[in-house]
Amino acid sequence: MRWSMVPNYHKGSLHEYKPILNNCRVETIDEKPTFKVPLRNGKRCVILAEGFFEWKKNVVKTPYFIYDSEPLIHEKHYPNINTDQIIEKIEKENPGKLPLLAMAGIFDVNRYCESDPLYSCSVCTVDASEKMLNVHIRMPAILTTQHEIDQWLDFGRYDTEKVLPLLLPHNNIQMYRVMPSVGSTKTNDVNNIRPFTQDQIAKANTPIRNTLDSFVVKQEPREYFQELKCHEQ
Repeated sequence: MRWSMVPNYHKGSLHEYKPILNNCRVETIDEKPTFKVPLRNGKRCVILAEGFFEWKKNVVKTPYFIYDSEPLIHEKHYPNINTDQIIEKIEKENPGKLPLLAMAGIFDVNRYCESDPLYSCSVCTVDASEKMLNVHIRMPAILTTQHEIDQWLDFGRYDTEKVLPLLLPHNNIQMYRVMPSVGSTKTNDVNNIRPFTQDQIAKANTPIRNTLDSFVVKQEPREYFQELKCHEQ
């Protein structure tokens, strides 16, 4: 399934569809036709992920990886960690919770722009929780229990009015800074979710030397020139 919804009514090629619909705001999801129609037709889905990236807007945009407080960690990412022990801990301390983030989404099917039906989705977003506000003002709507997931997916038993209240800010998250290269489509490997070390952070925050500023002669204070003028007189 493609991330970034292409509505069912688009009849041009995929490249001709310019809007980027990665996300849909829960506050207006039932107002805009692009999202309202699939929502009312029960095209609700769940996007599973170990976490998601968001950029904090400082002087320089800084990427962070946000994940559940008890994420599922794979040995292929962290070979020195005993995955079985972590999963056992998750199941013991968080009964009924999933180890992966379960983000609420909606999808649509376009039968015009590709030779095969194109399935595409958007992630539902809500206002940021207290922790998330440290990085961004919005966040995905995270379903926190299996029962919430069942409700969101079961359109036959739970209509739109019953499930939209499930989409709330989620504060049980952790985050850490990651490498800026995560913003490049050319970088698609496990290093994207490795923590940015303190040495790397210090290096990234070090001012660049030998710039144009170093060749500019600094002006002396005005008082200095006034003093020189007095001596000349």
